[in-house]
Amino acid sequence: EKAIEECAGGIALGVDGVPQFLASVGVEHQQLIDAARRAAAAFDEHREYLRTEALARAVDDGNGCGREALELCIRQAHQLSMPAEEIADYGRAVMEECTIRLESGAAEFRVADWRDALALLADDYPAPEDYLAAYQRTWEAARACAIEQDLVTWPEYPLRYVERYPWVRSAAPHLYFLFYRAPATFDGVEPVDYLVEPLSKGDPTPVLRAHNWSTIKLNHVVHHGGIGHHVQNWHAHRAESRVGQIAAVDCASRIALLCGGTLAEGWSCYTTDLMDEFGFCTPLESLSQVQSRLRMAARAVADVELHTGSMSLDEAAAFYRDQAGMSPAAALGEAVKNSMNPGAALMYLTGTDQIHALRRELVGERTGPALRAFHDEFLAHGSIPVTTIAGAMRSTYETSS
Repeated sequence: EKAIEECAGGIALGVDGVPQFLASVGVEHQQLIDAARRAAAAFDEHREYLRTEALARAVDDGNGCGREALELCIRQAHQLSMPAEEIADYGRAVMEECTIRLESGAAEFRVADWRDALALLADDYPAPEDYLAAYQRTWEAARACAIEQDLVTWPEYPLRYVERYPWVRSAAPHLYFLFYRAPATFDGVEPVDYLVEPLSKGDPTPVLRAHNWSTIKLNHVVHHGGIGHHVQNWHAHRAESRVGQIAAVDCASRIALLCGGTLAEGWSCYTTDLMDEFGFCTPLESLSQVQSRLRMAARAVADVELHTGSMSLDEAAAFYRDQAGMSPAAALGEAVKNSMNPGAALMYLTGTDQIHALRRELVGERTGPALRAFHDEFLAHGSIPVTTIAGAMRSTYETSS
């Protein structure tokens, strides 16, 4: 079903996207247009095969890779000593803790359900005429906060928020299309374009609600375009390790090498906690951070239980919907993504919490230059497993002390 959907994206790119792209750069290239149309026809033919033959013979075999393969990802890619079941148990414990915190937070906002409190965030969004400028302005505010609080060395690494290019708009909804992709290590692309969803020509309100101030601040700025992925990528590109330079660069489906996951996603999720800790979030945004952690823990649980056979795809979707507050469509989409990428969902929780633990161990309560030095040294290793970085940094800190 996912492949059928992606065929639609390939068709749109071949029929509409390539000609629009050529027109946008003022180039005439009939040979390329003809080739794109042939590619679109091939996608169409393959989609028909998937619909009429492959889908009819599809078998629900559990949608998992099996315990042995998952344990290999955990042990060798992520360099984690925790077995799969221990990760799932830890994820469920974190979920329980987050649920208690959310229920307590709902009481503070005088609503019966924490979902009702967080729903208020969707109604706080920029005016249509301020939409693009809101991203850049928030980015500048996040950068100023991080520098003022001495959190990390923030490089001169320009990023601009632009609307998704017209030539890719018809294809993007059908594909794994990210707002922000880690720039390829050796390309030297500056500035990096962050592709914001364009406003509807009709009623822009649904897009604005989906891209409210909280989402702009925590997801599109802190996590992806700012101190999270973007700053981390700059540091990774200068790592001594070639693997560390390239592992977390975005590819067609996921990152280039799974071993970069606990660092790349762990760091970006850690930075939303970090910016909240240093006053960048409103009380309601802080509550939304608890829900983000709840979902992160749920992903770890579903990752393990899908691939060890304890949970079916439908059960995983229901788990996300009922336990993590996801919409039915988002819950199913997340479950499908988990089933296709064993070990990729658990890296968020394990990576984030390893960074928090390492900071407590090596820096404690210290802030200012000591905290910045810790973060800079941590990022300097590039996109390799957090466990590996932790071992190296412990040696460094023991030597210096």
